[in-house]
This record gives sequence, C-alpha cells and structure tokens, in this order.
Amino acid sequence: MIATQTITFPANGKMTVDIPKGFSREQPVILTFTQHKPEKKFMIAEEEKTNINRIAERLKVEMADVLEMQCCHPKDVGL
Repeated sequence: MIATQTITFPANGKMTVDIPKGFSREQPVILTFTQHKPEKKFMIAEEEKTNINRIAERLKVEMADVLEMQCCHPKDVGL
C-alpha cells in the first residue's frame, strides 16, 4: 500500500505523521523526504539589464568608498 502526505515543517523541525487506515502498525514504514524546489522565474531582457545596471552602480559606490579609505581620490581613477 502507498500513501502520500505533504507536510510543512514547523520552525522547531518536529513533525507529526498520521498513519493512514490499512497500514499495519507492526510492519516497517519508509518515510522519504523530498524538498520542493520552486520553479526558477526567468527575467526578461529589460529586467536583467535593469538589475545589471543597479548592481554596477552599487559597485561603483563601493569602489569609490574603498579608494577613499586608501587615500586615493575616485577622480584619479576615472570615477
């Protein structure tokens, strides 16, 4: 006999399993854990371009901060 239950684990990681009718309590039961992997949403080209530009701007700011900490002016390196 095969039965399937979908269980969402609580934060404490403990679960309760309801044994379906028809299963013998004397026979072993195999529990299989399969983690659901949601489908990856692909970005359209415009979204990807926007994200790349946003990351590039953030990296420029970070680089300017690092150069300033190293006593080098950002204009000296073309920023």
